[in-house]
Amino acid sequence: MIVGLDISTSCTGISLLYDDGTYFSIHHVDMKDEKSFYKKVDMVIKKLLEIVPFPYPVPKFYVEAPLLVFKMRASMASTIALLQRFNAAVCYAIYSLWKIEPIHVSVISARKTVGIEMPKKKKKAQIKPIVFAYVRSLKVIPESEWAFKKTGNPKDWVYDRCDAYVIARAAYEGLKNEKKGGEKTSPKA
Repeated sequence: MIVGLDISTSCTGISLLYDDGTYFSIHHVDMKDEKSFYKKVDMVIKKLLEIVPFPYPVPKFYVEAPLLVFKMRASMASTIALLQRFNAAVCYAIYSLWKIEPIHVSVISARKTVGIEMPKKKKKAQIKPIVFAYVRSLKVIPESEWAFKKTGNPKDWVYDRCDAYVIARAAYEGLKNEKKGGEKTSPKA
């Protein structure tokens, strides 16, 4: 089982693939209303315990690497620090339960690995619809898994699910290449 995670303090996306890369399920954990840092970690872990087969087959966890670069007018240092803390706390909880070290994956490498072509100098708000359109166009995930606002745009959590799927799919592509005896290409942070 391949588990892809897009970890965030407001909403965490989770995508599960079978070891052969086929779709298993997709989920999210909405934590916008929760204030407690540790209760948010608990919410993510509780969801993982509900959906990840335990203890067999042994899952492989792949996590979108947290933002490492501070960009002027894009993200505050305190926000980046909070996301790094949360990512580490969730990864440690995964390790504590499954005794498996989650592997961090660069989102840029993951998108490239699965074939998403991103225009240069796009803002975050412009990137998410491109990723959603790509994932939806694959027709792997059932249409019933998407939800839309009255405006016709996807609900915010749909983007988190798509990011988690991209991480899981990129991990699979890297593992597949390694099994063929090719160069190690799992997109890492």
